[in-house]
Amino acid sequence: MRITPQTIRKAARMSPNILRLLPAARTLDEAKTELRWIQADHPDPTPKKIARACYERGRFSTPLQYVIGNQPFGSLNIDCRKNVLIPRSETEEWACHLSNLLKTLARRNKDMRLVDLCTGTGCIALQMATLPLALVAGIDVSSDALNLAEHNEKLNQTSLRADKVIFEQLDILDPKNDAKIAALHPTIITANPPYVSHEVDAAQAVKKHEPKLAVFGGNEFYEAIARITNNSGAQALVTEVGYLDQANYTQSLLPKDWSSIVFKDFSDRPRAVFAWKNGTPFDILGESEGGGFRLVDSF
Repeated sequence: MRITPQTIRKAARMSPNILRLLPAARTLDEAKTELRWIQADHPDPTPKKIARACYERGRFSTPLQYVIGNQPFGSLNIDCRKNVLIPRSETEEWACHLSNLLKTLARRNKDMRLVDLCTGTGCIALQMATLPLALVAGIDVSSDALNLAEHNEKLNQTSLRADKVIFEQLDILDPKNDAKIAALHPTIITANPPYVSHEVDAAQAVKKHEPKLAVFGGNEFYEAIARITNNSGAQALVTEVGYLDQANYTQSLLPKDWSSIVFKDFSDRPRAVFAWKNGTPFDILGESEGGGFRLVDSF
């Protein structure tokens, strides 16, 4: 959308910072909203720092989460840094729904252990660690991501109820690491792998600012996740997907004695596969009430 000279002049009269934000925000109303967010959440809200943040956001289309430095996720506040994927509201939706479902199971099973693959900022792992689990482990190949995840653990320490939270650097695409993950004895595995095809025209801010390692990927990650789930003896798996064909492919990789459904997000798009071994308490994952949870397909 083209910004008219009239809009530019009006922004200049309103505030230099609104004018700085306008190239990224595109409308006056959105620029005013973004300025309120920056002023409210910036860690150093001095006029000079606010002006710099607005310039960086407007001139380079830097995502707000990188400009402000944080993003709410469920009951937590997650710090964000460049080179690590920003937590998405779509991820937050299914993760919070899952943590609500697991509350009942956590009370029954005092030794429930969760491993989060491609953990990034640690947002999913740490949201699950608000439950009284025996272990929550976050796995990622990126040292930048793991350093941030450990930082976020300390930041949210008072909200965590898991007996133990750890983060480890492993490449899930390498089968040699399966034994190390199996040694954690996961009861449930979660994952938010890279799933955007290289052919897809990703949003400009994503292409310019977010780590390609955490964004672009394909079925090789779902094959690895299914393999790790099977080799680790886990009884449940929840993994994010970007498209229905990815969800269906993931379901096709599951053992014959497993069931699964597909979670649709608030935009009515397939967003995650919820899967569980038949005859285990994790059939609770098949409940379809609330949270945007709808049955799309089942095996």
